[in-house]
Order: sequence, then C-alpha cells, then structure tokens
Amino acid sequence: MTNRVVRPRPRPDARRVLVCLSYAGGGTAPFRGWTEHVPEDVELALICYPGRERRTSERIVPTWDHLLSDVAAGIAEAVADRPYVLFGHSMGGAVAAGLASLSHQLRQPPSSLVLSATRSPLAKVKVSLSPTASDEEYVRWIKAKAQVPDAVLEHPELREMAVSLLRADLTTLSTLTYDPARRIATPTQVLHGERDEVDEEAVRGWSKIVTSDLRIDPLPGGHFYVPEVWERLPQYMTALREDG
Repeated sequence: MTNRVVRPRPRPDARRVLVCLSYAGGGTAPFRGWTEHVPEDVELALICYPGRERRTSERIVPTWDHLLSDVAAGIAEAVADRPYVLFGHSMGGAVAAGLASLSHQLRQPPSSLVLSATRSPLAKVKVSLSPTASDEEYVRWIKAKAQVPDAVLEHPELREMAVSLLRADLTTLSTLTYDPARRIATPTQVLHGERDEVDEEAVRGWSKIVTSDLRIDPLPGGHFYVPEVWERLPQYMTALREDG
C-alpha cells in the first residue's frame, strides 16, 4: 500500500468506489465528509497528489504526464478491480478527463465520469492566474474562490504553504497539451456553478469530446457551489443513484 489513497471510511466489501481527484492546490480534506452522502454499497477513495498531506516528503510532479501516471497508479490501488465512478473538480476534472481519454493508462476504465467545474479544452481559455503571478495575487485568487479558510491565510506559514502548493500545481497544469483527436467513451456528467467563470458555455464543448451519454447540470453558487451543495455533492451524481 502507498500514501496515494485516503479512505475516510473503509468499506472493503463495497461493490463500487467513488474515486475523487482534487483541484489545484487542494488535498483530500474537502471530500472527507462525503462518506455521509454516498450509498451504502459505495466506498469513498480520495487520491492524494504528491507534495501534500501524507505525501509532503515527495516532490510535486513537474509535468502533466507525470501527474496522470501518478494518479493512474492511485486509482488502480483504490478500486481493486471494482466498478468505479471517477470524479474530479476543476484541475481534478481535467486529470479525470485526461485519463478517460487515454484509457491505456488505466488498468481498468471508470464506469462513469463526473467532471465538476471543469472547462472543456475546446472552450476559449480564460487565464485567471499565472504560475508567475505574485504571492499577493495568489492570496486574492484563493480568497475569491473561497478555496481555503481565511484563518489559514492569516497564518504566515500556512499562507506560504497554500500559495506554494497552488503555484506548483498551476505550473504542472501549464504543461498540459490537448490532442483534438482524443475522445471519451465513458458516460459523463458535467456539473458547473451557475455563478462560476466555468459556465455552461465553457463546459458545452464536452459534447464534442464525449462519445457516450453526456448530461450537463448547473448547480447553485460559484466555483465550489454553495456550501450546502458542496457538502452533499455525491447526491447530485446520477451514476451513484443508479443501481450500478
């Protein structure tokens, strides 16, 4: 076993797994409360990226391809040959979509894909934060997204850690190149906040990439929805409501 997978409530006998991939600068903590909102036959498995939480001693991967390989290894460990829904939020959605479009990297493809606040690679790119931006710009961006509690940003060491981690992830993300020939053959649900910059127009391009069933669902709020929606987001995932 490695430090790649966090299981907040282990269910080794569960028939299915919900595998979650975090956003840039994020870890597994924002998803841990979801154990209360998944069906009894589903185990929640959270992928920890290098350089954070239990993997702080590891170097953050330098390129997008390295990140995909690392996450693919975590997914293989998490699911243990069980059917699984692959969920990703923001950068995590880009990772999930990247792996689903490169099925040879996955020992076992997901049964369903859920992309949350994830812009289609066909959409016009809006660069809201550059890897070379100042620390002050990073702090303002984090506050605007409500990505971490204000108490963290008021603590100098924790603020520095949050900025450093986000900068490193965005540097990795900047190495992503999209091959327009890639397609996703996995049934896919796209979620987006009604007040997010990743709006319906930005996600509509998935219809040209996903060759299987696709549904797009707007939810209240911004990039992380409203708190009461985020807290029980698995309840909005149609694949989890199905019998599997």
